[in-house]
Amino acid sequence: MGCGSSLGIQSKVADKNHAGDDRAQQLDNSPLTADEIRSRIVCSDKPVKSQLTPSLSIEYAFVTQRGYYPDAVDKPNQDSYTIIPNFAGDPTKIFFGIFDGHGATGDLCSVFARKEVPDRLQKLMGKANASVPFTEIYSNCFTDTNAKLHTSRIDDSLSGTTAITCFMDGNIIHIANVGDSRAVIAKTDAARIVASPLSVDQTPYRTDERDRVKRYGARVLTMDQLEGITPIHENWATAVNEEVDEDGDPPRVWSPTGNFPGTAFTRSIGDEIAESLGVFATPEIASLQLTSNDRYVIIASDGVFEFLTNQAVVDIVKTYDNPLEACEKVVAESYRLWLHYELRTDDITIICIYLEHAAVPETAESTQRLASQQANDLLTTNILNTRVTEQRPVRRGMSKQKRRDQMKKDMAKMVTDEDLNY
Repeated sequence: MGCGSSLGIQSKVADKNHAGDDRAQQLDNSPLTADEIRSRIVCSDKPVKSQLTPSLSIEYAFVTQRGYYPDAVDKPNQDSYTIIPNFAGDPTKIFFGIFDGHGATGDLCSVFARKEVPDRLQKLMGKANASVPFTEIYSNCFTDTNAKLHTSRIDDSLSGTTAITCFMDGNIIHIANVGDSRAVIAKTDAARIVASPLSVDQTPYRTDERDRVKRYGARVLTMDQLEGITPIHENWATAVNEEVDEDGDPPRVWSPTGNFPGTAFTRSIGDEIAESLGVFATPEIASLQLTSNDRYVIIASDGVFEFLTNQAVVDIVKTYDNPLEACEKVVAESYRLWLHYELRTDDITIICIYLEHAAVPETAESTQRLASQQANDLLTTNILNTRVTEQRPVRRGMSKQKRRDQMKKDMAKMVTDEDLNY
């Protein structure tokens, strides 16, 4: 199916007992039958449990659904995923990753990165001495993979992949983000379960990212601005802070000499031409010590977050005791929203990690809280701080093609109704 398979976890194409069947029957506007939907889904065979520390166990699962493109119905899934328990032979470590490819060879780029990033991490961890910060090792995995992709047989001139990874080392998690996929943590806050970002989208919506690529000579324009339909401006911050994008026309990175590459993100692995415009593979890394208030960690491609906010995803997940069912329902809702606002659907991939905490002595818990607060302070300072207000907004508007298609259907219905009433 063109989807990079998971490592270390059994998967299968969805059957009638899994995602796809009910979904197709419930959506009148689905262009795919139940069988066609099922054929596009790969998911965990069942949720998997791992004991990482005496006080922390996890249960996890994944689902990926190949996108639907009316003009390219056989287009491969460009999302790749990986789950590697017992990482580097250590049962307290596990690696999760989602790689969202784009461009003509995007599927090849994502599969390449899916293999190279964790392989490189394992090698660098084995060579490193205690004086080398883990964040430096982690970051080098992505930049090294990017350099290796450039010299491979894969044409990555106008293709590449984003990446979101979660490396768990006992009760410490390290999130690395390149591009616009996301990591989210759900925490218990009084009687509520609240979503908090563990990554911030690297897109031209962010002032710091926009300014950076412009220093490399890039133009930052929406498609309508590029085509002269709307005036040139950079008033995207308002839409971001409202967390809703009605237009579905994001700012993109363009060469000063032509209408390319047009990336809607400012970091990626590959994209050799865009790299000269500042679209590079250096990740932003966030590290966090988990506490008993932490319930779920979720990583997903932008096929999920195009129309769902972080909190909306958590609100779906929290209603299921089973992470596989939670993944299925998030993918189902994402698919429904894509068809509501677009004539196509993107590839959709999610990994849900349920956190199960055992009781710990009060003295240990106090120490844990202190360490966690310090980690949270570092996280806020380095990554989230004010940038979280510049997260890429979710869409709530139909694409131009969808609006035209809907107008045609409405017009045809009006003509039919008039004929019946005549």
